Amino acid sequence: MDFIGNGPAYVLRDGYVYELQWVRPPQGELVYLIYPDGSRFPFKPGNTWFQVVSQDSLLEKAAEAWRFQFELIPPR
Repeated sequence: MDFIGNGPAYVLRDGYVYELQWVRPPQGELVYLIYPDGSRFPFKPGNTWFQVVSQDSLLEKAAEAWRFQFELIPPR
C-alpha cells in the first residue's frame, strides 16, 4: 500500500469523530492531518495510534455509531 500523498482520515478523540485528510509528503517525511480548510489538526501529547485501511474497506455511519470493515482486495 502506498502511503505517500494524501487521503481521507478519521480521528476518534474525546468522544468526537473528525473527518480529515492525511498528508504525507515525499518518502521519509512525517504524516500529518489537516482539516477541510487546510489547517493542521493538532495531535495531543502522548501516544498516537493509526489504523490504515485500504480504499476497498467499508465505512458505515449511523447517528451515534461508526463501523469500519477492513477489506484487502488481492492485486489484479
